[in-house]
Amino acid sequence: FFYWVLVFLIQFSLLIRSFYGTILVSDLETDYLNTHDFANKINSFLMIELGGHILLFLVLAVAGKWLLVAIQLIPLLYFVALMARGELTVTPNTALRKASVQRRRYYVTLVVYGVVLSVGLFRLSETVVVDLLSPLGRQHASELLHEAAAAIF
Repeated sequence: FFYWVLVFLIQFSLLIRSFYGTILVSDLETDYLNTHDFANKINSFLMIELGGHILLFLVLAVAGKWLLVAIQLIPLLYFVALMARGELTVTPNTALRKASVQRRRYYVTLVVYGVVLSVGLFRLSETVVVDLLSPLGRQHASELLHEAAAAIF
């Protein structure tokens, strides 16, 4: 139970960070935000975001959730590749040129975070329902949740 709560909190914070980054890129492109402020705001969260990626990856790997590890590996590798090429940090001089790279990165992470968050919420609700019911209730709830998951996927 606590494992899924931790995954949910980390994933939700990364999702909110991606929404914030998307809004910043949009504000830069529509001239609501100058390049200096954009660079400061984007760069201030990069190490925190990388830490969140790594922490979530490790939590999923330790728990043995290999499908979610594989899904989470996509934005982590993309993030590291952008950082290695120097395309992740933004200076006021390069803010407008790198806006499309930033926008693309936030769109990719929004999709991946949404998928992992929805799977995590499903597993969290399944864990809560199964742990709080009687043995017969657990069986019925488990069957119902598995049927719901099969219908979705």
